[in-house]
Amino acid sequence: MTAKPRWNMAVVVDRSRARFINRKPFNIFDTFVNELGRSKNRELTDDKPGLSRANGGGPSSTHSLGNEKDPSEDADRQFVLALCDRIEKLCYEKNPEQFLIVAEPGMKGLIRAKLNSKSLERSVWLDKDLAHFSEHELKEKLKDYEI
Repeated sequence: MTAKPRWNMAVVVDRSRARFINRKPFNIFDTFVNELGRSKNRELTDDKPGLSRANGGGPSSTHSLGNEKDPSEDADRQFVLALCDRIEKLCYEKNPEQFLIVAEPGMKGLIRAKLNSKSLERSVWLDKDLAHFSEHELKEKLKDYEI
């Protein structure tokens, strides 16, 4: 009987940071911070909604310009793109048997949508929000996790 493959590299992610972990020896070897991850929407925009007037004038040609995009979603997307680049680089350089990605479901969906196919093949997923735990607590939570 062959042993089940186990993850040997992981990333624990939330919207404000990602911590990269080696399984043996267990250590956090890199932390990738999303500086905008904890910012309020008003801190991420420099414009306020305004008005636009169509050519021709008149009261019926005035249109309200609202915030069509959520600035925190844009910050998340930028963070995820940079994070996926880092994951793909690690998968290429270190060639892990399995790369464990630990993220809450919303973040997981953003990451899954942006990872390349080779990295997705090596990825295994844990739908949990563990990013707030210390290194020691993460070791305890992940030590017995097998796929």
